[in-house]
Amino acid sequence: MPAAIIARLKTAFLMLPILWVWTPLATAATALKAAKTPDETAKAAAELAKQTGRSLELVQALAVAGSRQSSAEAALVQASAAKAAAPQAAASAQTRSKPTALAIQAARDAVQRAEREKAAADKVLAEKRAPIDAALARAQALKTEFDALSAESKRSGASKGGLASAAPAGP
Repeated sequence: MPAAIIARLKTAFLMLPILWVWTPLATAATALKAAKTPDETAKAAAELAKQTGRSLELVQALAVAGSRQSSAEAALVQASAAKAAAPQAAASAQTRSKPTALAIQAARDAVQRAEREKAAADKVLAEKRAPIDAALARAQALKTEFDALSAESKRSGASKGGLASAAPAGP
């Protein structure tokens, strides 16, 4: 295989973890946009927040791993360059450091994008939270009113003698 094709394949392989991070985020964001009820919205927002946190962790882990790999490759390049007997090792390490540097930059970009998306998701969640909380408060108020009316109805029925006293007298 030509070296250019191999380099492209390595770069594409290094981009797979970023796709694993992006796909769940996009799916959760789409579900949030498609939510029609407050319950669906709350569930979708919770899933988006969960996926955002998970994606942020994955991207940060990828960035740390890439940084460690980059540091290790830099040490290998220095050791190989110091040895006059191993010039091919230095060339090999330099070849491997380019896709790693690209992956690190992509990971940094993904971290920034994930942080922006998390902020957007938090904003959407905050916007959806107020109507949901208002609906829950209204439902609770209606339940309290219903309970009070039910209790009053029972007391009223008991003070009038119940259903037996309301029946007409016999013939």
